[in-house]
Amino acid sequence: MTSIIQLRNAYQAGTLPKPYFLGAVYALTQSLVEFQDALKGTQIREIIVGTDGLRIRTVDHDLELMLYPEEANSLGTGILAFGDAERLERRALLAAAQQSRVILDIGANVGWYSLHFARVAGEARIYAFEPAARIHARLLANLALNGITSVVTEQLALQDQEGTDTLYFHPAETGASSVRDNRGFTGVQPEEIRCTTLDLYCSRQGIRPDLIKCDVEGGELSVVLGAMATQQECQPVVFLELLRKWSANFGYHPNEVLEIMQELRYQAWAIESSGLHPCTEITGDTVATNFLFTCEGEHDALIQQLARL
Repeated sequence: MTSIIQLRNAYQAGTLPKPYFLGAVYALTQSLVEFQDALKGTQIREIIVGTDGLRIRTVDHDLELMLYPEEANSLGTGILAFGDAERLERRALLAAAQQSRVILDIGANVGWYSLHFARVAGEARIYAFEPAARIHARLLANLALNGITSVVTEQLALQDQEGTDTLYFHPAETGASSVRDNRGFTGVQPEEIRCTTLDLYCSRQGIRPDLIKCDVEGGELSVVLGAMATQQECQPVVFLELLRKWSANFGYHPNEVLEIMQELRYQAWAIESSGLHPCTEITGDTVATNFLFTCEGEHDALIQQLARL
């Protein structure tokens, strides 16, 4: 497709008559009208096109997020395609966040959840962990874009031991970054990252988390193993993505995580389109990939609230 710049150059060079030039530009602008229709009913209020970059503005909490042309599978693309991003998961997490004083966002990526946490839990201390250098920079950009200063960002991975690891990053799909090459895409870029455990981090910072959100593309078992003492002592609400195909690349089944959480007196809830449902085992028939973990007696009010969502 010929771009507006190419058409403009042709007009200025005298090879494209003015009426044809204007007509061709007009035809290209019709895609803007199509986008206007496509945004209706989605979580995107507007797409902002400026000389300083591309941004989307959300319906919920009036947030702005940068868009990057090189990223084919991005948050913005996903919301435009599907209308929203993890709507039920977000409602559950934000309900928990409103009751939290300390929130850990593990695998924060560009800050989708951290930005929302900052809006609904203005007094909370929020810690966002994103080890990939380029994604961490985007996280900082989105926080600055929204004037949010309450989020502490850490270019750090949480695992079951302290040291370094290799993260596999692809510019076209940054949300798939993991310490395993899960996708096997051509052009994946390895990056050395720093790691510590959640227990060590909380001890050094002197914090007691009330809510932990963790989505690390298959590395969730490692995070849980490095957080045993904190979970046992503080009993935070815990959100985990447990995807069988990713955990297999790490050599475990998600049921191992469920068993550990059960030993710590946690109840697992599968987040499904019809709401939250108790989950004692993940099988081949399990549709849910995101799970909320609560402690009986400690989080009863939250579960009752979520039952009404």
